[in-house]
Amino acid sequence: SMYYLKEMIGEDQVNAALRAFLEKYRYAQPPYPVSLDAVDEFYAHTPDSLDYVVKDLFEDITLFENRCKEGTVKDLGNGKWEVTIRVDCQKLKADDLGKETETPLNDYIEIGAFAKPEGDKKYGKTLYRQRVKITQPTSYFTFTVDEKPDKAGVDPFSLLVDRNPEDNLKEL
Repeated sequence: SMYYLKEMIGEDQVNAALRAFLEKYRYAQPPYPVSLDAVDEFYAHTPDSLDYVVKDLFEDITLFENRCKEGTVKDLGNGKWEVTIRVDCQKLKADDLGKETETPLNDYIEIGAFAKPEGDKKYGKTLYRQRVKITQPTSYFTFTVDEKPDKAGVDPFSLLVDRNPEDNLKEL
């Protein structure tokens, strides 16, 4: 979750929040700070428009079900390849008992594409990585890459808590 926060507000802001938290409580007497005090600093260093990210990450139990359902690639003939993916996303909030409720999507989620892995490597080179705002359960994205892609999909670096991250990428 810290990786996602860093992607959304920037490493400098995350570090500034942590520094402010440490400064505030460095020589504190009891009662000692709790995790919510750190969360307060994250809010203070996050633009209002992204406050929901802090809430999702640290106050609520937020889960995603992101899947790449379809992926096609077209050789454009000039050393470029056109990728089209269909992405299905669902956002859920869980209560203390684990009961999950679907919640509207209005989230920045990455999409990406990768080259074929070389040798015995697990992942190929990143050919495309873009943060997109997703508001619908099903979205289509088309983009162009400079090498033949092997896989493409949604949240390719698993920055979000996903119930099944294995279906985020699709072989093309």
